Amino acid sequence: MLPGNPTIAGVVLVLASLFSQAAVGVLPGRPITSADTQAASEDREGRELLDLVNRERAGARLPLLAWDGGLARAARTHALAMAAAHELSHQLRHESSIPARLTAATALRMDAEGENVALDVTLEGAHDSLMHSPPHRANILDGHFNYAGFAVVWDKRQLWVVEDFAHAMRNYSAEDAEDRVARAIDSNREKARVPALRRVQLDWLPDVACGMAQADNLQTSATSNLSHKYNTVTYTQTDPAVFPVSKLAERSDIKNFSVAVCFARTTTYPGGAYWVIVLFY
Repeated sequence: MLPGNPTIAGVVLVLASLFSQAAVGVLPGRPITSADTQAASEDREGRELLDLVNRERAGARLPLLAWDGGLARAARTHALAMAAAHELSHQLRHESSIPARLTAATALRMDAEGENVALDVTLEGAHDSLMHSPPHRANILDGHFNYAGFAVVWDKRQLWVVEDFAHAMRNYSAEDAEDRVARAIDSNREKARVPALRRVQLDWLPDVACGMAQADNLQTSATSNLSHKYNTVTYTQTDPAVFPVSKLAERSDIKNFSVAVCFARTTTYPGGAYWVIVLFY
């Protein structure tokens, strides 16, 4: 869903390789309101913009986006920064990247983010311009996104718009996540037509899983030591039930398994990921 090279007049794009983002600008228009009423008005306009976007999604038979206050705060902070700098951009000087900005602002466990930014004379005009630009339209009609937070800031006769999108993972407890891994292993065994394994609880294994997260690395001294005694599988996933391809889960000579899962946000996974270790023996 990365933007390409647009040919629509008046469109300015900032591209990125890891997430979706797009920007569009047109001529300024309306003067600002008083400082006391402006913030409330802009918040209302942000929600009106979400209504416009959700109408487009409903027309395309896509799930509606839910409003997230954290994403909205991130969008407003960025819109104010663009207005102050008089620059339409996804990352101004001294600003963090989009994933870092959104992760810092919301409690959502995100595995995908996107952003549209625009400069226009009216709210409707900004929305229309975004819908007529393929990369921006792709964000608006991305069926994977399920949350959004929008911001609208008026400054010096200019309307600065930021639309932040995200896909949030389900929030599983460690126990629920481990059960999902166990069911995935059971399913693999059933498909391979080999007997089910006995699941053994190891009270110390969660510390190993969280140790991987703290190191931001699947290879730690603890996992290395365990590999001398057990057949080990370590992986990260946004859905712990997605078990990696491994013949270990299907071997008929293996009788037991133990699993531990730790959710954490790390430098590699700023939106968070489940760190999983499975021992087969």
